[in-house]
Amino acid sequence: MLSIRNFGLLGILVVASAPLMAQTLTAGNQEVAPTDPTAGIQEPILESSVHAPLPEQFIWLDMPAGTPTKTDAVTPRYFRTSFELENVPQDATLYISGPDHVRAFLNGVELASGDRDPKAKTYPLVVIATVAKNLQRGRNVIAIEGTGGSPLAVKIVPAAREVNAPAVLISGPGWKASLEKQTGWAGAGFDDSSWEEVKAMGSIDTRVDGYRHWYVMTSNLEWNSNSEMYKWPGYDGISPYLAHV
Repeated sequence: MLSIRNFGLLGILVVASAPLMAQTLTAGNQEVAPTDPTAGIQEPILESSVHAPLPEQFIWLDMPAGTPTKTDAVTPRYFRTSFELENVPQDATLYISGPDHVRAFLNGVELASGDRDPKAKTYPLVVIATVAKNLQRGRNVIAIEGTGGSPLAVKIVPAAREVNAPAVLISGPGWKASLEKQTGWAGAGFDDSSWEEVKAMGSIDTRVDGYRHWYVMTSNLEWNSNSEMYKWPGYDGISPYLAHV
């Protein structure tokens, strides 16, 4: 009985694979052609050679060691930085990604907020706002509150929504952050010199290492954890070591 069942299973496997074998064998005992259509490519074109990683980076501020993960998840972070403009662009769009809950201020005025729907199957929250009217020549200050989710990514593009152009502001080294909500923290004149430097975590479309959330550990290129990022101008979402065929 066992041998019959084994034979039957083998017969099913042979029949199921017959169309594939017919495509790869020519006749008799000739060698089987490679089943990998890329096997003959000597110099593959890697993604890293056709797409330059975006300069904006994920940034974050860690909680003290030993903080329970659930406490970490519900603790707001406060971020600030300033940037200079020689001229105010006619169009400008602010993009914020990462945290599940976001509030954003530009030169002391709240311009954007968002809350990720806990029933949503896509990640992460991406908040987009038109900000040209709130920019000014000279010094500008952006302040963002973020809670939960994943690390923060930010940029301001001097163009209409979802149009790619060199950014006038990006997230990365030099931003300041705090775990404490201080009076006037979002204002342009607030002194953030005592705040901590953020942790810069690399370009948003090349980071393939995992990041530990309170509910998941993933990278921005795994599963659907970057599905909302295609609203982000210039975002590629392809690992740099993958090859084009």
